[in-house]
Amino acid sequence: MRLSPPAPGSHPSDGNVAVSTAGAIDARLLTRLTTFAAPVAAGRLTASDHELWTFNQNAGAMTCTNLADLVGGKTLGVRESAPGPLANHGFAKLVADPKRPRLYGLDTLKQVVVEIDPATGAALRQVLVGSGPTDLEIDPTGTFLYTGHSGTQGLAQIDAESLTFKRFIPTRYVDFDVALLGADRIAVIDAWEWTTPSLIDVGTGTMLDSQNGGRYEGQLAATTDGKSLFVADNPASRRRPSSVTTSPRASCNRRARAAPRWWVAPASGRCWQRPTARASSTQANA
Repeated sequence: MRLSPPAPGSHPSDGNVAVSTAGAIDARLLTRLTTFAAPVAAGRLTASDHELWTFNQNAGAMTCTNLADLVGGKTLGVRESAPGPLANHGFAKLVADPKRPRLYGLDTLKQVVVEIDPATGAALRQVLVGSGPTDLEIDPTGTFLYTGHSGTQGLAQIDAESLTFKRFIPTRYVDFDVALLGADRIAVIDAWEWTTPSLIDVGTGTMLDSQNGGRYEGQLAATTDGKSLFVADNPASRRRPSSVTTSPRASCNRRARAAPRWWVAPASGRCWQRPTARASSTQANA
């Protein structure tokens, strides 16, 4: 319904709290602080944004609530926090740090990346990313982590050493899958039908190249030297895969009767595809 305006010194939550018909929201992070017992039809912040008056149309009643009670002592606008037990998380993706003895897990429900000590299995730190995170990758130097999103039109860049949020890199579409091509370039592909793989300069956020296509929930894989990118369809789409090259041109474009998934062997730089219609794999040199 409204965002409390900045007024330095008047209230700790000024400029950071929004109120909807369903509850109070951290306006910087777009995360829910409190849920109302019943949806409200109208509301107004008063008393220098210390009080929230709401009207419940079904009950025909007005309610006044202290805004600080809705915030509940939470620190607003801060993405980094201490995680709970590892058992409280469910991870859709795990990546290993190439420099440090650490793992990073993407919890898509809590929308956080969690740092994990592989020796003890303990969750060490966590950072909130964007809405609907879909994929997690780390660059070859171990400097930054990147997450794609289905609900945020951009990549989240996270400092791996401190596990702090750095910025969002705007992208043309939402990002279903992400692949790193060295430390300076990143490839993304959006979801659903007629998806588009795009190549982005990490430093400037500039889209360097893109390729229109008819893929469905495409998958990306890159060679370790960062010179070739391979794109394939979801096997359920029954479409044939094609290759996208960055430079030099790659020859890894063999086709199978059923749509395959692609893997790149880190040591050899070879690209493998597994057709879904048979158990054997097809190898092609990139």
